[in-house]
Amino acid sequence: MYNAHEHELPEWAKGTRLIDPPGVTSITPGSLTDFYHRMSGGQLDVRGYVWPRVYVTEYGQDHYKADSIDSQARFFVNGAAAASYEIITYVRDHPHGIPLAVDSLWDRYTNGQGDSLEADGKFDMIVILWRFSKFDFSSRPEERDKSSITSLGYTLPSGDGFARVNNGQGLWIHGLQVIDNTTAGSGIIGAAHTHKGAIAITVHELGHRHFGPYHTIDGQSSAYQSAFSVMGGSYSVMGPGDRLKLGWVEAVMINLEDIRNQHGAVSATN
Repeated sequence: MYNAHEHELPEWAKGTRLIDPPGVTSITPGSLTDFYHRMSGGQLDVRGYVWPRVYVTEYGQDHYKADSIDSQARFFVNGAAAASYEIITYVRDHPHGIPLAVDSLWDRYTNGQGDSLEADGKFDMIVILWRFSKFDFSSRPEERDKSSITSLGYTLPSGDGFARVNNGQGLWIHGLQVIDNTTAGSGIIGAAHTHKGAIAITVHELGHRHFGPYHTIDGQSSAYQSAFSVMGGSYSVMGPGDRLKLGWVEAVMINLEDIRNQHGAVSATN
C-alpha cells in the first residue's frame, strides 16, 4: 500500500552497503564497518542498522528553515531539530524490523565519553542523512546554510535540544532517552546523495563528535594538518596525524643517515 512518508532506498544504501549489523563478524567492503576496521587496524568495530526506507518529511524543505518555525519555537531550537524529531519518532513507531526495543543494542557507552563502555540510559548514536543539501541551524548568518552538524540540530555543547518536547519529558525511543547537543548527544545529521558522500560525511561528523579531530585543512589543528584526511579534503582515509592521535598507528623513527648508507651500499654494488 502506498505510503506518502516512505520511499525506496537508493541501491547504494541497501543491505549492508553502509554498515554491517551487530551480532555478526562479516564486514562489507566499503561500509562504515570496513572503514573503521581498516583505519584503526582492527581496533574499532562499528556496527548498526539502516532503516530500510527513505522517510519523506511532512512538509517541504522551506518549512524547516530556521525562520519558518515560529509556531514550533516553544518546542524546538530550529528547523533541523524539528525535522530530526519528526523523523526519529516516525522511525521509532515504524521500525521495519530494526530491533529498537532492545535497549542493550543501542546503549553501549556513556554519551560524550566514548571510551567509557558503561550504559547511561541514553541512545548512543543516530545518523540522519538528508537527501537535500544546506540547512539552516540558526537565524544567525554564521550558522545558516550548513550541510551537516555533530548534533540533531542543537548548536550548543551541553543541554538537550529536545528537553521541551512531550511536556518536558524529552524524546525517548522505548527505554532510552534521545538527547541532542554537539558533544554528548545521541546523533548527527548530514547531506548525502551518494554512497561515497554518505560514508565521508558520517565519518567526518563522528570524527568531531567521538574522536576530537578538527578540520585538518584549517588553522584549528596545526599539529595534524592534512588535506588527505576525511577531516580535511579526502573522501577515503582518516589522516595519519589523526590515526596517530587516536592510537591506531605507531610512529616509527627513521634515521636518514641509515637510509643514505643503505642507498650508498646498494649503489656501490650496482
